[in-house]
Amino acid sequence: MPPIKKTFLIITLLTIGVIFLLIGFTPLYPKLAWYWQKPNLENQMSLLKFDETISHATTTADTTTFTVENINPRVIIPSIGVDMLIVTDEDNEKDAFARGAWLLPGTAEPGGLTGNTVIAAHRYMYTSGPNTFYHLDKLKIGDQIIVRWREKDYLYIVRETKIVDPSEISILNPTEKPTLTLFTCHPIYTTKSRLVVVGDLIP
Repeated sequence: MPPIKKTFLIITLLTIGVIFLLIGFTPLYPKLAWYWQKPNLENQMSLLKFDETISHATTTADTTTFTVENINPRVIIPSIGVDMLIVTDEDNEKDAFARGAWLLPGTAEPGGLTGNTVIAAHRYMYTSGPNTFYHLDKLKIGDQIIVRWREKDYLYIVRETKIVDPSEISILNPTEKPTLTLFTCHPIYTTKSRLVVVGDLIP
């Protein structure tokens, strides 16, 4: 076989071999990417599989509605330095958590006469400052939580803190009394459990 043809054949076989190698290696890309970026991805994971849990949670007539009048709603927790935007215009938890604390669709509007207002946020997202629930585990019974909604401030007093399994959807259930439920991942830097804080509205 002439040298030129032999060289061409070798190059062709090597090229085909590389292509098959890449095809076989492709399924490993996500796993390797997850491993390399694990510290960040763990903190970006959804706090709950909301698309599954919301559909199973019952709601009341006093559910969340959003209008242009609802400007810059916030959740403020003085004792742990939280001052976060409440995101109300997102249906996707990933997009919502990237902007602030997410008021879960289908849960009660803050300040109502009844209902469970459920707000979730990242425990850690590049910072432990006022835009995360980093120190939510420091809240104690009797601490104050302020929700700014429709240009009014509503005061809630913490009555319970607990750790629950990620599949525990009862924290989304409606309540007869106006209630605020905050939750985030626990322990910090993991998604093993959920840290839940429950407060009652002070008239």
